[in-house]
Amino acid sequence: GQNGYLIDWNDNPRRLAKAANRAIMKAARLDPVKCLASVDKLSLGSNYAGAYRPVLANLTHTSLQHPEARVTFGVRIHDGVDASYLDDAINSIACQTYRKFKVVLLVDGPWALGERLARRYDLPLICTGRQADIEHCSWLHRQAVAQCDTEYYKPLDYDDQLLPNYLERAVKTLDQRGLDVYGCLLNTLQGGEISPRLHWPNQPLETMFTGNSDDNMLPHSSVLMRTRIALKAGNYQERAVGLGADDYHLWYRIYQAGGEFIRDDEVRNVVYRIHDKNSLEIRRARFGHSNKRKQLLAGAAAAGIAASLPLAAGNVDKKDEAKVPKTAPAKPGKVDPPHS
Repeated sequence: GQNGYLIDWNDNPRRLAKAANRAIMKAARLDPVKCLASVDKLSLGSNYAGAYRPVLANLTHTSLQHPEARVTFGVRIHDGVDASYLDDAINSIACQTYRKFKVVLLVDGPWALGERLARRYDLPLICTGRQADIEHCSWLHRQAVAQCDTEYYKPLDYDDQLLPNYLERAVKTLDQRGLDVYGCLLNTLQGGEISPRLHWPNQPLETMFTGNSDDNMLPHSSVLMRTRIALKAGNYQERAVGLGADDYHLWYRIYQAGGEFIRDDEVRNVVYRIHDKNSLEIRRARFGHSNKRKQLLAGAAAAGIAASLPLAAGNVDKKDEAKVPKTAPAKPGKVDPPHS
């Protein structure tokens, strides 16, 4: 019930076909990640996983390493987060309809953690071997791109997921149009519910190439890029210092290097998970909010001060006090998050 169903042989072809059909229908609903992981438990110390995991992966069409891969996934996770989210991310990769890909695991944390997670999914590993820090994320992707021997590179965070036809549509779009960078719109996963992420990105893609990361309109986890253009543009930064350092700075350098972009606004093939340890929140806590949000906060605060000045100066009669408009404390509503 974890990685397959057994059927009894029957000399009656009709009965055998019915039994096989029932088993296949049940097996189709199995979790591919649990299928791969549970092999370790089948036989202690007998190398069962090493011998049969590739066979099971190929039989279930959930292999994470294709011999003729055109795409390399770099899946990043850092220490101190819910590793079950990584199961969801890997599962979404395993379910892709386009199969010519391979996966490398990027771990920011001690080697013991990285090796344990790599064994869980039987993946090659790039690990910092250091205490996790938000500035390390771009270094991990930088190493993955430098080692990438496939035509395309696809970054994915541990807490995000892809719809099954994401990769097929992305590769087809870049192949047919000869472009360099593909992205799409997002869904949001919050409180167990998935809904369209409507408030960002919300501007045309061509408006983002200003050099200001506040103008980013290309979600990182939605991107598929040609490896050669990323290398031509200088690759990811060594350290992700500041807002946009983990993604937008590379987008801007690719643009300057002549790279061509497309954002597929017809689909929302990426699920962006909202939780209390989102890297965006960690980055904002470290480096502050975007310039646009700072200006909005400052403007709201200034409006409150300006409206209260006559009262503070004591120049308003009691009878006129009611005429002075009351200004609520500065509490702006939702603004465009320029980084994801």
